Amino acid sequence: MDTKNKYSPPLISFDYAIKYLLKSRENYDILEDFISKILSIGQHNPIKISAILDPESTIESKIAKKSIADLIVKDTKGNQYIVEIARGYNPNFLHKSCFNTSRSIIDSINTSEDYRKIKKVFHITLIYDTLNDLAGSLYHGKTIFHDIDNDQSLDITLSESSLKSYKIFNIFPEYFIICIPNFQDKIHSELDEWLYVMKYEKIKQSFKSPLMSRVMDRLNVLKMDEDARMSYYKYKQEVITTQENLSTKFLQGKEKGLKQGMEKGKEEGLKQGKEEGKKEGLKQAAQNMLNLGLSTKQISQATGLSLKEIENIGQ
Repeated sequence: MDTKNKYSPPLISFDYAIKYLLKSRENYDILEDFISKILSIGQHNPIKISAILDPESTIESKIAKKSIADLIVKDTKGNQYIVEIARGYNPNFLHKSCFNTSRSIIDSINTSEDYRKIKKVFHITLIYDTLNDLAGSLYHGKTIFHDIDNDQSLDITLSESSLKSYKIFNIFPEYFIICIPNFQDKIHSELDEWLYVMKYEKIKQSFKSPLMSRVMDRLNVLKMDEDARMSYYKYKQEVITTQENLSTKFLQGKEKGLKQGMEKGKEEGLKQGKEEGKKEGLKQAAQNMLNLGLSTKQISQATGLSLKEIENIGQ
């Protein structure tokens, strides 16, 4: 990469850059490269963007529930998929991922169509905050069925034609989580270069990906016109406000749950203490009756204690 400085000028954040790049088809190759690198984790072929879906036309309207982008893509073998890219907020991001993929599956098939027309969904979540439960920077998840007796995977192949076939488990969504702050800054591949760009919003001169020069040019904050730059800063402020509101609600929920748990524990403790005190009082009364020479049967009738409990008192 031919640059005079070690690092590139400041770049816009990648979550905003996705929609920014989708405004012009000539920039699709940048996103196609990023998505292909991510899907390669699951051993999938490179893709090309066929169409852009409109996630904002659905019932959810707040920024926290929107996807950044919903795309129809086609791989080098002609398979067509849906790719969702979303920004994850607080520890509930997996619930959002599940909601989005379910919605996309339903929207991808008309009621008159065969279930075999369902398109596979790839969901990519970008997390810009450090979460205690995430130690790594890249996670991949998918549904696999195992035979309970011998632990073999279900490996049924279905054919749509003489040219196209697929493994049946491949109809289920796959999930990719990118926890950006957790990237350890070790560059071993072009995917690592993407993670570095996402974390630091700049490009190293030593990067080897041929697309990074275009990334540096297209995502340069300084090259944006005034209106585009103001839209970007407005988006950043909205993200910060949304994150703060969701974090506040999440903490309030934890505090409320803790308070309710403590109150419930206190009530249960008092109840248990009363029951134990009552039990001890009956045992003491039984002991006094035994001292007076009453039979265990008489004492049981008087106190409600079992014969075995009374016999244990007398030992």
